[in-house]
Amino acid sequence: MNYTPKTENELQELDLLAAGNYPFRVTTAEDAVSKKGNDMIKMKLHVMDPQTNRQTFVFDYLMEAMAHKLRHFCEAVDMLDKYESGTLTPKDCEGQEGELELIVEPAGEWPAKNAVKDYNIFTEDKPAETTKLTAKPTENDEIPF
Repeated sequence: MNYTPKTENELQELDLLAAGNYPFRVTTAEDAVSKKGNDMIKMKLHVMDPQTNRQTFVFDYLMEAMAHKLRHFCEAVDMLDKYESGTLTPKDCEGQEGELELIVEPAGEWPAKNAVKDYNIFTEDKPAETTKLTAKPTENDEIPF
């Protein structure tokens, strides 16, 4: 058998989605406190590539210190009114769907991972290029052989 040897970092990166725009759904959201003591909402996002049906779960954090991401999330999921009220709860976030820009953070002190760069906002002039999620999360799927 011939094969191309891979480093441990290359093997970890095989499980990641490529950088790009993907639909997402917030599967869980909870109140949390950042390392600097700021209030935030910790969200677990189900992200799927509609072209390949590959999926991943990514954690992201909404906080006032990252004002652009907070506003863009609310706009992306059609909750600008909640943003403008100055109050957002984890319950408001759970189940919301939209599109995000995913990046790959290279390995360093920690293994390589997918992360949210920003949330995509669409207007009538710029429609979404991806579709909403249709598959159910399969975090613990077993693959029979």
